[in-house]
Amino acid sequence: MQLQGAATYAAKLRQADREARATVVALAITVAVWVAAGFGLSGLDVRIAHTPLWVIGGTVGTWLCAIACAVYLANRVFVDVDLDHHADAPAPAPAARASQAAPTIPAAEVSRVSLSEGGRDE
Repeated sequence: MQLQGAATYAAKLRQADREARATVVALAITVAVWVAAGFGLSGLDVRIAHTPLWVIGGTVGTWLCAIACAVYLANRVFVDVDLDHHADAPAPAPAARASQAAPTIPAAEVSRVSLSEGGRDE
């Protein structure tokens, strides 16, 4: 899912906040399933392959819940946005971009490396 058009940086941050809140809700749901399936089933004397039902519910049930939450978040909540480019920010001037370039080092200052010497400085 993507935000339509050129979304403002503020809209992108609102979407990130929405995703964070939904993730916290998914965590709370997963913890509730873990408590219900693990501790809630501990009073039953049911065994599957000599394993108590609460162990299976507390592990496999929680795992399945976490997968379901992750799939829901990925398909319904998370949106692919580019946070590097701001639609509402002006492009930097060419002079500003040139000043951000890596500095060049004069050839006279660069020490030569001899490959025959095993990479040691001369």
